[in-house]
Order: sequence, then structure tokens, then C-alpha cells
Amino acid sequence: MINVKLFYAEWSRPSVAVKNIINKMQNEFSLINFEYLEYDNDKQAFFKLNDIVNLPTVVIYKDSIEVKRIEGSFLTSPLRKFLIKLK
Repeated sequence: MINVKLFYAEWSRPSVAVKNIINKMQNEFSLINFEYLEYDNDKQAFFKLNDIVNLPTVVIYKDSIEVKRIEGSFLTSPLRKFLIKLK
């Protein structure tokens, strides 16, 4: 099972841009679980439990093991290529 978690904040322009990229990718990768975790919902747990220091951060897990972490803004193609390889 592949899981993609986006750690983001609604007030962060780069976060919103990455969220839009991931939203569009959900249709293409229907067998992958996408999860969105928003900073303002629980600030302490957000950083303590997930070891997140930059927004946005995308963490990709395969069988509950972290296989890739992307911090900051990025283009669609590198993430898409990585997910295709992982399938």
C-alpha cells in the first residue's frame, strides 16, 4: 500500500500550490491513498509526531515505511515519475 501525506498550511502559498498539484494527481493514481494534514488543526502534534520542519512537506510511504520526502514547492513531473516507479 502506498500512502502520500501532505503536511501543509492554508495560509502558505507554496502549500496551497502543492495541495492543488496533489489534488489533480489523485485521479491519476486512484490506488494510492492521499492524506492532507493541515498545520492549524493541531500545531504541536503536527511537528512532534511527524518530524515536519518545513511547509509544505510531502512524505511518501510504501508498506508503512517512508521512502521519500519532498520539502517545499515542486513541479508535478518529479512526483509523478516517482509514484509510477513505486507502483
